[in-house]
Amino acid sequence: ADLSYADLSSADLSSADLRSADLSYANLSSADLRSADLSYANLRSANLSYANLSSAKLRPIDDKEVIIEDFMSVCGLGSANRNTHIFKTNIGIVIQCGCFYGTEKAFKKQVKETHSGTNYEKEYLEMLKLAKIRFSRKEQNDR
Repeated sequence: ADLSYADLSSADLSSADLRSADLSYANLSSADLRSADLSYANLRSANLSYANLSSAKLRPIDDKEVIIEDFMSVCGLGSANRNTHIFKTNIGIVIQCGCFYGTEKAFKKQVKETHSGTNYEKEYLEMLKLAKIRFSRKEQNDR
């Protein structure tokens, strides 16, 4: 489905099958996406503020199912000032930044290859540090 630029704010999309949907630039703020299947969905520059993505599925990585536990979005950092979505998942941290989608390890490798020694490299790596702090905060509150 082509839902690019759609205003889906506050929509109830829980358990929706959104596999391969184009959600680029869509407004999904406050949308309920619990347990939605977002496998292969294009989330580039989607507004996910206040969205509930718990237990939603992302595209598999290395044939492993990827289930969202928590997420954060960062806007305006990096070489293209794009939205970057960082997901805490059942397989670790997963990043969607522009056309990049992959694990934390793969993201760090790509950043070092593309932006080594620049402020962009510093921004991306600090963004990951911030994500880890945010994700660990929730774990501490659960204790």
